[in-house]
Amino acid sequence: MTAPLPPDGCGLDRHDLAGIDGDSAPLPSILWRADGAGLLYREALNLLSGEPGCGKSWLALAAVAERLSAGERVIVIDYEDGPRTTRDRLLAIGVVADDMAQLCYLQAVGPIGTAGIAWLVEEAATTSLVVIDSVPEALGAAGLSEDSAGDVAGWIAALPRRLARAGAGVLLIDHVVKAEKDRGRWPRGSGHKLAAVDGAAYSINVEVPFSRSSSGWAELIVAKDRRGWIGPARSTAAVVRFEVAEGSLVAVRCETSDGSAPAAKPGRLSAEDVVLALQVDGGEWSSFQMASESLGCSPLQTGQALHRAKDAGLVEEVAGTGGARRFVLASHDSSENHEAPW
Repeated sequence: MTAPLPPDGCGLDRHDLAGIDGDSAPLPSILWRADGAGLLYREALNLLSGEPGCGKSWLALAAVAERLSAGERVIVIDYEDGPRTTRDRLLAIGVVADDMAQLCYLQAVGPIGTAGIAWLVEEAATTSLVVIDSVPEALGAAGLSEDSAGDVAGWIAALPRRLARAGAGVLLIDHVVKAEKDRGRWPRGSGHKLAAVDGAAYSINVEVPFSRSSSGWAELIVAKDRRGWIGPARSTAAVVRFEVAEGSLVAVRCETSDGSAPAAKPGRLSAEDVVLALQVDGGEWSSFQMASESLGCSPLQTGQALHRAKDAGLVEEVAGTGGARRFVLASHDSSENHEAPW
């Protein structure tokens, strides 16, 4: 006997669970920690909340920078800052202009209508990460209240949930209530914000504030981990370092809370560093992930180093199978031996 098939247009979709590809829910693979563990899930709703000035928008842009450096498409729907601020922040943390071509930055100027939602859902199918900054402003623009469970649920179903189901990892930025004793595990407004998360939800607790003149750090506290790969509620998922130099924030790094994992490779990798590592691997990296693992650094550092090597004419990027980015030594055929270009 087979399971019944619901009629068309009834609001129910039947899925064959036995036919789902893969062994289990995917690991988080966006916003890498120094030990190589991801903190945000793809194809899911993720939430980041904190006080004004705690660094949540900076942390979201660190995730954006990481994915851009990996050659992936990103969408930012911005209700709070503006294009110039976003550009300046991305440049400050090391995003190169060429990578910004993969960023679809959208400044919200009103409610997103049916046509806009349909277009975003279509684009999400080929997008790695969608950031919505922030939830209260998005709800307000739509004429909805963040205190109403019905309004919050309706908005999430209409836009963020559809973006995640299309294939993108969705990161929602939110605020917390002013009184610390009243916060609990969730952002301000309806508790449905946290209930709707099917990826990971975090709050940022600032330990040492950062400014233009001094670095600082904060703890990234788990509020919810629906898929169970990161940690239990109220545990510390990462220590976030905001590094400042010459009056500007220059790096946002996520480290393990106990310091047991090696930090991301310090300093600036040169074009020659890339060539040497590429030679060790036989002159070819079949994907950006392979390049990052071989260089032993974060996706953002990998992207910056690869750009230097390509600009110096030492490394070429060619199309790989399935849209993967493939990197080879300049004028190098993987079937032949290659010697150093200097």
